[in-house]
Amino acid sequence: MTFQRDTAFQLALRLTIRRIAATPARRLVEAFGDCAALEAMYTEDVSGRLNQSLAPNISGSHASKVAVCAFNHAVFDKFYEPVSVAVEILDEIGNEESSVVHFVFRATSRRGNSYAVEYVLFAKATMA
Repeated sequence: MTFQRDTAFQLALRLTIRRIAATPARRLVEAFGDCAALEAMYTEDVSGRLNQSLAPNISGSHASKVAVCAFNHAVFDKFYEPVSVAVEILDEIGNEESSVVHFVFRATSRRGNSYAVEYVLFAKATMA
């Protein structure tokens, strides 16, 4: 009995610590859909890259805060219903300097189509 109680306590403690200590990659993904929150996390030299097989206005490299924010608005404000955006975190590793999150992105397009795809996002933080 004592072992089971201790194990449950340790598990609860680990889960609590994980929520408090979310990595930059997780914080970024959890802000998807909120363009202002995403912009607040970016440095001027932020960059991102998406598969070239996607639509021309969102595929490829986006290098600079202005370019990445324009991408965010194209995706989250124009393509998807903003209230439909949801992420499910599958795995997360790293620390404040460098982190990776594996997640499922779900949303509904403005045409009513459901979208659910797994992604991996890598984040390197710039320490102020």
